[in-house]
Amino acid sequence: MQPSRTDVHLARLLRLIGVCLVAALPAILLPYTVMNALHRDALHLGELPDVVILQYLSRTASLLYAMHGAILVFVSFDVRRYRPLIVVLGYLNGFYGLVAFTVDLVFGMPLWWAAWEGPLIILAAVLTIRLAKRDAADSSELAQVS
Repeated sequence: MQPSRTDVHLARLLRLIGVCLVAALPAILLPYTVMNALHRDALHLGELPDVVILQYLSRTASLLYAMHGAILVFVSFDVRRYRPLIVVLGYLNGFYGLVAFTVDLVFGMPLWWAAWEGPLIILAAVLTIRLAKRDAADSSELAQVS
């Protein structure tokens, strides 16, 4: 059976998000000096503390992002089979986007960062959920007609 146009769009969206998240993988190996330079010079957030917990959290967060991205790429190859999981992941991503936006504002991330990170994640989550649910509704209507 040919995938619907909605399924194709959903698969492409999941792959795009997934590849962007997998791109966090090299950050696991990023030397502290590079992280500090980015923090200090590119983000203008001052010196990055060189403490064990920060090293641990930055690297494990990068790994979690990459693993989440790999899952999104994986499910994108069979969106019909994984549709319920895709919807759940969409809601979880939307919640994460809300939390990220709040954390960005509360802890003083640059306004441009806060304006992009949370809202972009929320937008991707809404698109994911709408595409997944729209095709599910279309499929059930077709089954009833047949």
